[in-house]
Amino acid sequence: MDDSRFHAEESLEKCLADAYESMSPDEEARRRMLAELLAASERRAPKRRSARRALIPLAACLVLAAGIGALTYASSLTQPPSSGGAATIASINDELKSAAPSSADEAQSESGAAPSDGDARHPFVTLSSGERLRVALGDDGPLPASPEIVGEELERTVATGPGVTASSPCTVFATSDPAHPYAIRYDENGVTYLADPA
Repeated sequence: MDDSRFHAEESLEKCLADAYESMSPDEEARRRMLAELLAASERRAPKRRSARRALIPLAACLVLAAGIGALTYASSLTQPPSSGGAATIASINDELKSAAPSSADEAQSESGAAPSDGDARHPFVTLSSGERLRVALGDDGPLPASPEIVGEELERTVATGPGVTASSPCTVFATSDPAHPYAIRYDENGVTYLADPA
C-alpha cells in the first residue's frame, strides 16, 4: 500500500506541476498584457506641452515685462532729479537771488524761503496765451493763497525756474484779489501761492 500511495503522490505532484505550467499565458495574452501596461503607464505619465501651447503664455509674459519696463523708464524721465544737501540749498538760494528784484531787503527775504517749496525752485509760469506769471513775494517769502479767494481753474501748465533747466507741474487759477489776480498750485506738494504777471 505504501507503494501505491507513493505513486499517487507522485502523480498528484506531476498533475499540479503540469497545471501550473499550463497557467502561463499564451503569446496572444502576453501581447494584450504588454499593450495594457504601456497604455496605463502613458496615462499616468505627465503630458508634455507642445511648443505651440507654451508660446502664447510666453509671449504674453514678454509683452507684460516690456510694458512694465517702458512705464518705469517713462516715469523716470518725467520726474525731476532728486538731490539734497547743502549744495542744493546753496543753488536754490543762488536762483532766488538772481530772480529777485534789485532791492536788497527783498533779496534777503527771498533767500530765506524753504528749499522744499515748489515756488522757490520754479517761480515762473507761462500760460498758453503767452502771458508770463511770477509767484508773488512778501516780506517772508512767497505769499500763500487762501482757499476763499481762489477761483476757477484757468489751465494746467509747468512752472520753471530762472534757468529753465527744470520744471514742476502746476495748475493756474483766477483769484478774487485785485492785487494778485492769479494763484499757482504746485502739484508736487499741493501748496497754492498768489501770482502776478511778470
